Amino acid sequence: MADMNQPPQSHERAEQWATHALRQLPNRRAPETLAPRILAAVRLQKRPWFQSPWLQWPRGLQLLSLLAYAGLIALIAGYVLPQAQAQAPTLADASQTAHQLIPALKPLSVAVQVCAEVGRSSAVFVRNLNSWTLSCVAGAVALIWCATLGLGTACWRLIRVQS
Repeated sequence: MADMNQPPQSHERAEQWATHALRQLPNRRAPETLAPRILAAVRLQKRPWFQSPWLQWPRGLQLLSLLAYAGLIALIAGYVLPQAQAQAPTLADASQTAHQLIPALKPLSVAVQVCAEVGRSSAVFVRNLNSWTLSCVAGAVALIWCATLGLGTACWRLIRVQS
């Protein structure tokens, strides 16, 4: 037989040489993390769109969900908050409640006066809220919610990739 260290000239001999050279190599084991990573990738591919992260949703459904969230925020800012503002206790109600509590809590008169003042200030604050302020607060809440959702998705992905 020809020297196995030198590549042969013919196709058949080249095949024999390559087969022999490859059989001489030691067997290699796959990394222990390979199988879990493959299984996780297979599980991710089998998911319906609504179970995948929001950034992997179809673009039309992402847009639809953004419109739904914007509509919900507009509903809260345009209807729910004004209704709550209209039903908020007035300054007279807060003052009347505070005056009813003062005789019962005479030893704690300083604390009661502070609470009454906080109640009056809160009533004034609620009464003076306008739609611009409420819109800014609703927008900030929406941004915080989106950031939390994004961070949660990123952390979930990191955990799933590492396990």
